[in-house]
Amino acid sequence: MAPGRARPRLLERLIDHLLELPLPRRCVGCDARGAWICPQCDRELPRLPEGRCRICAVPLSGPLVCPSCYRDRPRFDALYAPYRHDGLARELVHCLKYRRQRHLAGPLASAMVGALPPARPPSLVVPVPLHPSRRAERGFNQSELLAREVAAALAVTLCDGLERVRPTAAQTGLSPAERSANVRGAFAASREVVGAVVLLVDDVCTTGATLGAAAAALRRAGALGVDALVATRAGSSLSEH
Repeated sequence: MAPGRARPRLLERLIDHLLELPLPRRCVGCDARGAWICPQCDRELPRLPEGRCRICAVPLSGPLVCPSCYRDRPRFDALYAPYRHDGLARELVHCLKYRRQRHLAGPLASAMVGALPPARPPSLVVPVPLHPSRRAERGFNQSELLAREVAAALAVTLCDGLERVRPTAAQTGLSPAERSANVRGAFAASREVVGAVVLLVDDVCTTGATLGAAAAALRRAGALGVDALVATRAGSSLSEH
């Protein structure tokens, strides 16, 4: 990490710590005291079914690979996620991302780590970056908060060797083709990822366009492999990667 960027990260961690000190833990789902997600609400979270595409994790009832991945394999090797982007899981991500409830990164990341297979441990954890202008506007990058927790749980190096080199429009409301065009060429990776098996971390996967563009940049820079890990996965098939 560049020296000029270390200080803002340290300040973010201090702010995270101070924000948690005065807050009693209350469940996001039912407001019960004692945990950010109580055991009852945790049991009701919409988990991904066992039947899903082995590449993009979209729910499937038959084949091992969805038609979209069969036609046009994404640039990441596999996608993992604990939850469908629905109900309380969707609310948790929105609370983290839009309501600045950064303490939710911990429980979400714990569930994300639980969705990973043990067979292919990563050598680096890399968050999907925001453009500096968007990060300044929001004040933090939710994907980085999740990646930090994931890296700590896996005892793997957290690397910020991926950057968003141009601002992009919000993906919400865009068609799959528009999403792909919006993020094409938006990322660049550093030589820190050369020879690495990268675990690329984001909050949500909808069409896979952002993850695909980021994975393409990591591969161009020399990454040997790229797996993607998100908190929630939208339920529709990937029509564009």
